[in-house]
Amino acid sequence: MGGSLMGTIESTIVVDMAFYVLSIIVLAGAIGVVTTKSVFRAGIMLIASFLGAAGLFILLRAEFIGVVQILIYVGAISVLLLFGTLMTRDVEYASLTNNKKIPGIAICGVLLAVFIFVILTSKLDIQIISGTGGDDSYVNAIPYLAELLMNEFVIVFEIVSVLLLSAIIGGLMLVRENKS
Repeated sequence: MGGSLMGTIESTIVVDMAFYVLSIIVLAGAIGVVTTKSVFRAGIMLIASFLGAAGLFILLRAEFIGVVQILIYVGAISVLLLFGTLMTRDVEYASLTNNKKIPGIAICGVLLAVFIFVILTSKLDIQIISGTGGDDSYVNAIPYLAELLMNEFVIVFEIVSVLLLSAIIGGLMLVRENKS
């Protein structure tokens, strides 16, 4: 019985450490996105932040959402942003400085103060849930979600794919150099 308790304590420590590491990755990536002057580096840091968020979803036993986060945000949106950044003719002009740092910091400080005030004065009854976790009802939700997406919402997916394709073609036409 003692070995089982020790294994639970060790796994809890590992989960806690993974949470802290992933949280630091998410926060460092987000801070890097808003503080760097290079658009390309901001895109790379955005990918790191998205990967950390996907790791947090997986840590919360929402593996499907974590994989979707990796596929959609890291695999599609971030790569599209980086591809668009690299396709621009004047990358130097995309890295302009921002002269509004003081108002931005002031607004962020006010928002942080409001969030802290709301959290500290809220009447929510937050309790730590003990045990092995909740029920696994989400396992049956994934096939249902797949059935909905491939049957009921298939036309929406086709429209979105045509819209994204036309946006990519339009972006390439704008960036393309005139041959004449």
